[in-house]
Amino acid sequence: MRILMVEDNPGDVRLLREHLVGNRSVTEVFYVVHVERLALALQSLDKGAFEVVLLDLSLPDSLGISTLTKMHAARPGMPIVVLTSLDDEILGLQLLQRGAQDYLVKGEVTGALLRRSLRYAVERKRAEVELRRSEVFLESIVENIPHMIFVKDAGELRFVRFNKAGEELLGHTRQNLIGKSDYELFPKEEADFFTGADRDVLRNREVLDIPEEPILTKGKGLRSLHTKKIPIFDENHQPIYLLGISEDITERKRAEHQLQRSFELLRTLSQRLDVVREEERTRIARELHDELGFRMTCMKMDLFRLVAMMRESHFPREKMEEKIRAMSADVDTTIAEVQRLAAELRPGVLDDLGLVAAIEWQCQDFERRSGIRCLCEASFEEISITPSRATAAFRICQEALVNVARHAKATFVRVLVKENGDDVLIEIQDNGQGIPPEKLGDAGSLGLLGMKERSMAIGGRLEIAGWPGKGTTVTLRLRCQDA
Repeated sequence: MRILMVEDNPGDVRLLREHLVGNRSVTEVFYVVHVERLALALQSLDKGAFEVVLLDLSLPDSLGISTLTKMHAARPGMPIVVLTSLDDEILGLQLLQRGAQDYLVKGEVTGALLRRSLRYAVERKRAEVELRRSEVFLESIVENIPHMIFVKDAGELRFVRFNKAGEELLGHTRQNLIGKSDYELFPKEEADFFTGADRDVLRNREVLDIPEEPILTKGKGLRSLHTKKIPIFDENHQPIYLLGISEDITERKRAEHQLQRSFELLRTLSQRLDVVREEERTRIARELHDELGFRMTCMKMDLFRLVAMMRESHFPREKMEEKIRAMSADVDTTIAEVQRLAAELRPGVLDDLGLVAAIEWQCQDFERRSGIRCLCEASFEEISITPSRATAAFRICQEALVNVARHAKATFVRVLVKENGDDVLIEIQDNGQGIPPEKLGDAGSLGLLGMKERSMAIGGRLEIAGWPGKGTTVTLRLRCQDA
């Protein structure tokens, strides 16, 4: 063991050396470096590696407790055993409080006592260093855990510890939290709940898991927490503290609620789509039966008459030609009906000429059917866009125009198609009564829900805004190509 002895009395130095190195029966080896002044001792500490300092308080350049204070301030991690001529317990306690590991009265020092004191001083300092390292390690963990951690005393249930996450969640500094109870920080109803749970934990001596509890915070308002409360026991298994760990689950609960609402909307939309699909099938079947079936039956009857006329020996050629012209007109009408049905199912112009031409055709067809003036403005003739995105954009525009005809009470609609780099912007604006704000999030507004679902499916962004008496604007922004 390397020892720095700071002593100015030659007799004490000789005696101390004899105690340390003169006893040959001692297996432990002590290397002693001696200096007479505090200043020289501090210089020696800077130059050499020592394990402990044996320090006399009365030196030529320093006297009393200030000698220890200066030494400890210069080397706070160095174990110090103080030598004093006074057998004073109050002085000894002061020395220990100022950083000394032990103190020895010169007239009472023996070799065994000196060696034991030095060994114990070194070991105690090592234990202190390890303990401090453990405390710093645990402190770092507690401070950087993203959940609130707090500790209450088991007697009065006052807070004795808070981490940084707890400060940020509650909106208070720990200086404002330490020493206070729940009743000084929260509404009485919340404080009653918290305190009741604390009492249960301490009484039952077991961990309590609270899946969800509301808490009113200063900076973030009402939050939801998932809290675990844990009793901390002393050596006699008596609870002395209560440890709490709280995770802020507000955003998770909000996301779960939003996800559940999305599932419900999706289920409603799916059911509605089934109904619409069946209604569309019924409509097409009715039109096929009523229109095409009727016309094909008439054509069949005309063919029978024409065959009968041809079997007569003499039949007027003019009547035959008239009948053929009538049948040709019926064929043209039938073809037009088939084309109309096909266009309603999917306009061929979308596949043949692209999205811009399809929207222009849609605007013309809307104006013809509804009687509402519809102006289409396109900044380009064609756009390079994937078929799936083109179809979705066309259907969103179609649904927006249908909503105008059904609900807007408008006299004019403007449809803008504009390209911006890799994006395309489609805007449908009317001068009607304006969509009420409550309708935008209404689960029953299946048309709007379908438009939003189509937009999300292609990675687009749909915005709907209405102003009472000034109309509604539907804006679709989407990428032209897949990323």
